[in-house]
Parts: sequence; structure tokens; C-alpha cells
Amino acid sequence: MKLELNDLKFNQRISQVILLVFFIISIHCSLDNKSNEYKVIKQVDSFSGENIRDSDITIHSHKEKGLISVSGNRERFIFLLPYSEDWIIKYTDNSIIQLNSNKKNLIASITTERSNANIDQQRFLTELKNRIESRVGVKLQNTRILAESANKILAYFIEMETQGVKVKSDNFWSVRQRPDQVILKLHWSMLNLSEEEMEKVDKSLLIFMDRGFRVLTDEDFR
Repeated sequence: MKLELNDLKFNQRISQVILLVFFIISIHCSLDNKSNEYKVIKQVDSFSGENIRDSDITIHSHKEKGLISVSGNRERFIFLLPYSEDWIIKYTDNSIIQLNSNKKNLIASITTERSNANIDQQRFLTELKNRIESRVGVKLQNTRILAESANKILAYFIEMETQGVKVKSDNFWSVRQRPDQVILKLHWSMLNLSEEEMEKVDKSLLIFMDRGFRVLTDEDFR
């Protein structure tokens, strides 16, 4: 299972994707006027290429761009993922929503955390790294902060041995803070990436976890 991101030609299309993010927001905020464009169901549990939504979650297809957008009304987030028609959606005790794709070798999830003050992203991500190390009981490897803007991305990997087989899990975190100071945490996890695949992922992250992840505000719903 490999993350097939190279065909998107990210470096040549960054400006297009930035514009697309704003286009996605406008789509999200006019859903009531375009409800016939979506399959409306009781609860979104998968994506197979069709625009779909329930009372909270909306997944919009941008197949021509190689993307999908995922938004949540209650927690007020929107983020982008690489296009695939095998996304499975789960709702767990620890996350608002989790999306799994075997074809993309990717698990993406959104979680929340309360705060009493505005956060500094780099400091928060460093503290998050320390908390994760304490929880899993091992030192995170190749820990780094990726950034080309004010938004930071925490990256690291963990190696484990299961039944005599070594498994490498690459992980990435990006955070946003809502006006009510609740922190939205976007997490990506992928298995056994090669160095070549890792280079491609590092470039694509700047689109998906930086420009493609934001908070929906009151203005977006007017």
C-alpha cells in the first residue's frame, strides 16, 4: 500500500489548491441551496466518489484536482485529503472523525482539546510530542517541525516489532484554534514509507495540513 501523491504535481499546483480551499469554503456555506448535489444520509460512513453529507459531516469530491474536502458543522473544521474512493469513516471515543484509506496507506483523524488561552503552535506541538512519548513509552524518532507559514506541522516516526516484523509508523500533526479557544488537531498516520515516499509526503503536507486545514467561523455560515 503506497501513498500515490506524485501524480498530483503538487509543486506546480500550490496556487490552484489555495484557491480551491476558498472555493470549498464557499461550497460549504451554501449547502442549503445546493442540497440536491449531495447524497444525504443519516450518518456518513464511507466515501466512494459521490458527494455526501449528514447533519454534521460533509465530504465533497474534487476528483479533477485529486482531492476531497471533509468538513464538520458542529466542531467547525474543514480539511483536504488525497482523492480515493475507498475512504472508510469511523467515529471513535478519541476522535470526532477518522478516515481510513488502504489505497493511500493513510489514516486521518480530527480530535479536540480545550485550552484557557491562545496557543503558540510550535510550543504546543513540542508539548504534544512530549505527551505522546510519555504515553507510548518510547522516544519518537526523526522528530521535526515542518513550516513554510505561521502554521506548523509536527512530524516523527515510531518503529515497533510485531511477531518478528519491524513496522514503521510515520505520523504528522497540525493544529488550529477556534475563537472559543478549543484546539482542533489533525493527525495523519502512514505505515512503512520509503525515503522517496517520505520526500513526496513532506511536500504534500504543506498543502493538506497547512493550506488545506482551517477553522470555519461564524462568517462562513452567513
